[in-house]
Amino acid sequence: MSALVNHMTQHALRGSDFETVSNTLGATAVVLLLILLAARELVRAAGGERAVRRLRALSIVTLPIFASFLVVEVARLAFVIL
Repeated sequence: MSALVNHMTQHALRGSDFETVSNTLGATAVVLLLILLAARELVRAAGGERAVRRLRALSIVTLPIFASFLVVEVARLAFVIL
């Protein structure tokens, strides 16, 4: 599995143009962000003793992915404007 991930990462980053790399990373960030946000809502709705701890762990993971999503979208916007 790790060999496949490394190959896919190299393939995505060695794209022939900016659009290919941006689309690949942007789509990945969006899908991961949606999955994590849905997981946060499910944990929040379930409640319980461990919910606060799980929400904190999900927040730690969600924030960097959200930041990468913002970076990709700003780069795409700058590419379109410039």
